[in-house]
Amino acid sequence: VAAAAPIALYGFVMAATWIDFVGDRLVSLLPFLGVVLHIPSPVMGLTVLAWGDSMGDLATNVALAKKGLANMAMTACFASPLFNMVNFSLRACAVAGILALALAKCASLLNSLAL
Repeated sequence: VAAAAPIALYGFVMAATWIDFVGDRLVSLLPFLGVVLHIPSPVMGLTVLAWGDSMGDLATNVALAKKGLANMAMTACFASPLFNMVNFSLRACAVAGILALALAKCASLLNSLAL
């Protein structure tokens, strides 16, 4: 059992590395396709990238509905984007708070140097 843990950890790291590599290549391929097909970057971002980001939710919601959990699937349709917005908002607030603390620290340092 003790020897299985390093193998599982290695497998997890390799899987995460491959997912990161393939995802990075696919995302970097999309702007190239936009240039070749003469599609503006904002349109690519609002359509193709958003569509790709939503495919996981679609697959999950369809699977839930097929299992007879339609209420859960409908709830997930609204909850997933809401949680994404809340997550982004919390991160933005955290960054703003850190910047405010850093600016306050710099201001107090400048005030102490001016005296």
